Amino acid sequence: MWYLASTSKLFAKYFGERMKQLCEFFYDDSSRIAKPAILEQVESLHDACAMMAEHGFVRVLHDQSARDEINELASKFSDVELVVVVGMGGSTLGLQALYQVALADPECVMREKLQFIDTVDTDKFIGQCDQLGKRMERDSASVLFVIISKSGTTVETIANLMMIESMVKNLSHTEQANFVCITGHDSPLWEYAAQHSYSRLPIPTDVGGRYSVLTAVGLFPLAVLGVDIAALHEAARSVAKVENGPVISAAIRYLEYRQSRQIHDLFLFSAYLESFGKWSRQLIAESLGKKHDCSGKEVCSGITPIVSIGTQDLHSMAQLYFAGPRDKFTTFISVEKSYRSANFSDDVWQQSPFERLGGKPYSCIMKSVEYGTKKAYTAEGMPFISFVCEQASMKHVVYLMQWMMMETVLLGTLLEVNPFDQPGVETYKRELRGRLQDV
Repeated sequence: MWYLASTSKLFAKYFGERMKQLCEFFYDDSSRIAKPAILEQVESLHDACAMMAEHGFVRVLHDQSARDEINELASKFSDVELVVVVGMGGSTLGLQALYQVALADPECVMREKLQFIDTVDTDKFIGQCDQLGKRMERDSASVLFVIISKSGTTVETIANLMMIESMVKNLSHTEQANFVCITGHDSPLWEYAAQHSYSRLPIPTDVGGRYSVLTAVGLFPLAVLGVDIAALHEAARSVAKVENGPVISAAIRYLEYRQSRQIHDLFLFSAYLESFGKWSRQLIAESLGKKHDCSGKEVCSGITPIVSIGTQDLHSMAQLYFAGPRDKFTTFISVEKSYRSANFSDDVWQQSPFERLGGKPYSCIMKSVEYGTKKAYTAEGMPFISFVCEQASMKHVVYLMQWMMMETVLLGTLLEVNPFDQPGVETYKRELRGRLQDV
């Protein structure tokens, strides 16, 4: 196992104190991939790294005017008590990840103030509308609906918008409900919002849904609820201080992929990171799962992302991981500090291994599980990358998000696929629209 904070001569050019930022990062090289092979891939990414600052998801971190626009509109809804975000996929997954991790803090001011409508399951959607209708009968101004669709034509999102509008019209009073549409400039939804006098915020043209969490898509609802969005951008920008961090992790993951480890397991030792895992799953699947490479050659390339939660999935999936096919590469993410604390009483069960727990912090259980898992992976020759965050917080998750978005773009370069398009998704969308014509 070697830390990417190593100062060995071989890695001095790439690794050093710069690696020690919000999250500690190291690689267990149980697969015995040679360091020179990693360096060779790092060198091959030189041009891609030079272009990184030109990508929209990186450039938005420096866009003060966009932050001002978001904050100005958010200030108009300062009295709102509930923000309801309506969207699908990348329009909601990133924000859900940030909201869930914020709830780890017992003093979180956003608790029960953010709700998501991201399904067309009839029972769930109508149930949500029924509850919202009852609330809005009392005070419709206390609810803000945020409709998000980059294309402005996402069938599920627009269908939910139409149903919500009908629900609002059927309320017993006529007070205007609050709607904000976040979409591509000049999209059908952009024009629809103008016609209905809904407030609007643009999604940058060169930022796709799965990369959009640090645009108005993720930041506007948080700004309405009082979050300092400039601080989130600052946390994301700090990844750049770890100049070659995402480059090295991309090189490692690519070489592991070449070793037939085509499944990536994001193993999270915090229950508050589960939604982050779902966000990461979309990022990897849509960005790297491609039928054709950049030259048009059919390659059917891709890394299959799965998510595991410690300790639950050690009791459901570990048998497969340890005894099944060695086709997986793992990224562990854990947190160093908890917000809450409690100790075992001195009067504990006097049977091994519990007799030594008297007076010890409850958190030692999770830390021991994490330690034992990594130790077992190393003993079994199962390679992994590990991130250790100081705490479960939005700034740490934003840091990881920016790292992983950069890493994924670089993986796309190594795999010679376009990490920004998603032609496969259009297949189901065409069939869906055709079916709706026959309903």
